[in-house]
Amino acid sequence: MKAGAPILFTLYEGVEADVLVTSNPGCLLQMQLGIRRAGLEDRMHAVHLIDLLAESVEQGWDAQAEK
Repeated sequence: MKAGAPILFTLYEGVEADVLVTSNPGCLLQMQLGIRRAGLEDRMHAVHLIDLLAESVEQGWDAQAEK
């Protein structure tokens, strides 16, 4: 096990967020790995900031189309 790996198992303890957001691709990969290793995929996920913004815009456009 790498020196930094143990933090992946404890980083998410007590975190109540549904979504973790980062703009750093390396951090995103580490967050996703930590979530998987902690077995939290059913209640939490990590996304890149641009993906979150794109999803928000798409939902906004869908809401506008329904009006």
